[in-house]
Amino acid sequence: MSSDRYQRSVATQLTPYVGLVEDDDTDCHIGVCDENAVYSVPHPNSFGGDLAKCEFHLALFKDQQPELWRKIRSADIPDPKFYTDSDDRFTDFADVPEQVREDQYLVGLDVLGLAIYHGDPDDEGLVTFEAVDRRLETRATKQVDVNQAGEFIDHLRLNRGFVEMNPVILDIMYPEEPR
Repeated sequence: MSSDRYQRSVATQLTPYVGLVEDDDTDCHIGVCDENAVYSVPHPNSFGGDLAKCEFHLALFKDQQPELWRKIRSADIPDPKFYTDSDDRFTDFADVPEQVREDQYLVGLDVLGLAIYHGDPDDEGLVTFEAVDRRLETRATKQVDVNQAGEFIDHLRLNRGFVEMNPVILDIMYPEEPR
């Protein structure tokens, strides 16, 4: 292969695909998301990589990667703003209220756009975790033994993922991690 042809080949492989996802069977790149991808964007931490995103995760990308978003919007491709829809989910941790109810504390914003809260232990030693949407309506609850609360937060962090966690929770649970 000639040097010029090789360089063109490498350059093509290192260029992310940005634009509409035309295959209806392509899933959003977030493993816990059940939505189909609508738009592909450059991977923010990978040279040449791209990520297929559903409407919500495209809206989240817009909020979290404003510089890349401006570059995409300025390109001569279908405008991604028409494919963003955060629906009733949060895309910015700053918009998440510290408390929804009394004696309830913010854990963080998960990758599905739901704010996760925990309450104080009840008389039976159970802690209730609650996932709420932007309208502050409960989407899911889970009760765990007070001695398992930290393990449940670990489970959420590792298996579901957080966009951002409450700094107080991070300091308590993961004091050695750099901030």
